[in-house]
Amino acid sequence: MATTPLADMDIREHPITTIVLESVGWITKTIAIEHAAGWLPGELVWGHIADFSNKRLPIAVLREKDVIGETVHDAYDEDEALLIAFMQPGDQVALRLKDGTSVEDGDMLVPTADGEVVKYDVSGSGTTDNDAAIIGIAMSDLDLTGDNEGDINLLPVLVM
Repeated sequence: MATTPLADMDIREHPITTIVLESVGWITKTIAIEHAAGWLPGELVWGHIADFSNKRLPIAVLREKDVIGETVHDAYDEDEALLIAFMQPGDQVALRLKDGTSVEDGDMLVPTADGEVVKYDVSGSGTTDNDAAIIGIAMSDLDLTGDNEGDINLLPVLVM
């Protein structure tokens, strides 16, 4: 008898199961703001709740709702209270890489307006996100280009 793999097997087997991988001093908070459904753990908070044009660094990352049995792959519902972690230099966190981009281990990362990260472009061209300060260093390779677009986009990052 042939077995059919579970539809979400890639999620179940993904090695990243928590957003805060290692912290020098875990600071977490719950915030209540109006927001649309679909925000994911690993997204940077600043891209969602503030005009980021005059800010250089995001303040926090959305955490998974593990206290109610949900995972890093479960999105927040509309206007649901958000569980956030304040990132500090030396923390290792899982952030969301922007679809259509790729990074290699050791690449410097900058935040996007949407709360994801992209590789810092030293030439200053190719992305409008270079105005933001570098927030961390990729701790592994991740390619979300071509056939890989839409794959799980969690990337371990060393926060600077």
